[in-house]
Amino acid sequence: MTPASVMAVLSTHGLWLLAPAALVEGPFATLAADALAAGGTLPLGGVILVATLADLAGDALLWGAGRALRHRLPRGLSRRINRTVPLADLRRNAGRVLVYDKLTHSIGALVLLASGMARVPLLPFLGFNLAATLPKAAILALLGYAFGTGLRDSDWLVPLGLALCALTLGFALLWLRKQGKPHARLMPDPRP
Repeated sequence: MTPASVMAVLSTHGLWLLAPAALVEGPFATLAADALAAGGTLPLGGVILVATLADLAGDALLWGAGRALRHRLPRGLSRRINRTVPLADLRRNAGRVLVYDKLTHSIGALVLLASGMARVPLLPFLGFNLAATLPKAAILALLGYAFGTGLRDSDWLVPLGLALCALTLGFALLWLRKQGKPHARLMPDPRP
């Protein structure tokens, strides 16, 4: 599907279609819906709420799959996952790893699946993911809104909003870097 066809379908079916679309491909669907919100077709607050809830629902599904598959995966695959994301370390550093992964998309679904396998409790798991999803949703909302207006206005609001989003993301990444690189500690040592 092209961006134009996605926007046409979203404008016809609105937030009802955004929920499953954001569950499957969150950032792209959110950008398209926010662009429609700029034109007044969809409510901006509704787009942000639905996209955030769909993103968290997808995270929870992967967490649940990890819990369910913990002892059902073939031994070789389970060991490979544990080498990539050591489950004991993940449980101990869940907040830092989940926020870092969510903001950088470093190894994505694997960390969410491993969180369930490591038995990270659901409420803290959702809390950490929500803490990282909210700024990401705000950034996507501003980018989509700016795309929707086409930056055709020489208005100061859109460039200021984009600059503030970039600044917020930069500060978040600096804070995470200062906390340490969680994946560096979780990755196996490549030396023999």
